Amino acid sequence: MKSNLQLMLLVMLAVCATPSRAQDLPPAAAASAPAMAAPAGPTAAALPPTVFKELDQAYDRLQAFKYAHQIPLTLGAWQWWHADRGKALHYGTKDASGTFFFYLTADPTRPLTGGPVKSVGAHVEVRVNDGDKFRGFFSSRLWTYDSYFWAYTPYGTFKAGQVRKCIGRDWDDSFWGGTAYFDGFKLNPDWGVSWENTHVFDARLSLASFAQFFVHEDGINGSLGYAEPESIPGFTAKNTVVLRTVAKFKASERVQLELGLSGQVGGIASSRWDIGSQQTTACAVDLSVHYTLRKDLDLKVFGEVLQSEGAISPYRYVSGGASTRIVDTLLGLHVRHGMITYRVGRSTGRDYHPDGQQLIWIGGVTVALAKNIDCYVERVRWTVRPAFFKQDLTFNDGWELALHWRL
Repeated sequence: MKSNLQLMLLVMLAVCATPSRAQDLPPAAAASAPAMAAPAGPTAAALPPTVFKELDQAYDRLQAFKYAHQIPLTLGAWQWWHADRGKALHYGTKDASGTFFFYLTADPTRPLTGGPVKSVGAHVEVRVNDGDKFRGFFSSRLWTYDSYFWAYTPYGTFKAGQVRKCIGRDWDDSFWGGTAYFDGFKLNPDWGVSWENTHVFDARLSLASFAQFFVHEDGINGSLGYAEPESIPGFTAKNTVVLRTVAKFKASERVQLELGLSGQVGGIASSRWDIGSQQTTACAVDLSVHYTLRKDLDLKVFGEVLQSEGAISPYRYVSGGASTRIVDTLLGLHVRHGMITYRVGRSTGRDYHPDGQQLIWIGGVTVALAKNIDCYVERVRWTVRPAFFKQDLTFNDGWELALHWRL
């Protein structure tokens, strides 16, 4: 059924209205990953200086051609090399061979007049692996991600289709990702509807709001196997409500604060013998402070606490059992100096009843080689310890090199 829904979405896109030149759409979703996740590229307004100016000029010419000929398509890829500590660098890993993934996005849009709906369109992203499946529980090496129809009105933007959930902070701008991602809470699209709106009170204060309802999971998630319902046969997330609000306050010309609050409630239908149907809830609070020292130098500090209640798996990878509470935390520091962003992040996860804990440290840099090419270099240390273990299990202790390009 999931594959049929994805096929229907692609067919409906093909007969969608002819794309116009208006491209004022939300950026494409951040990318999830096998054993890590890849973030979305920066928006044009936020692009730092780059290394190769000639590539910038070629990219600008390509975008001008696409704009002039109404071609709302973007082709890109995430390419990834991994090295265990003290060992050689390899393209992918033994369990995730080949290119991280290739992707193609389409963003047709049509302006409307004479009614409350100002414009309509679609965002479709198709991804494919040339090696192993993105996750072991995926049904294919080809899948859609965050693909939906949208309508823009003075009252907000409405979406329907495969929409990404807005629980907590969207991403930490790393390549690998944190504990909340591997637990299935981040970058997770499902089948449903969404309303999004930003109210600007004045030049200093704005409030973004999100209200979402998901009928059924889509089988797509970056979580580890058996971490949450989508990775578990016979355990299906349904009828989930997500609410989120983010207040942005410009304290001065140099300082901006963001405070986010999120909540989620939903059901899990079970046909398994080892766990029954569940009712689950989750809530999150996140805070970030952005300080601009000068045009080419800024600093960002952020943190998040996310808590889930209810068993979301019969065999959690952190505890080994059906833990009834999960608490994920995140702390991060970013310093951007020109074309280079230096990053350090620490995320933790704790399972309760039964217990377990995990810790991920990430230190690295992101280099803007061109407007459409970013390079990520990261040192990752990830350990997990169930309550009945006397020492940590090492999930990752190595280096990651990733190249993200898009045309």
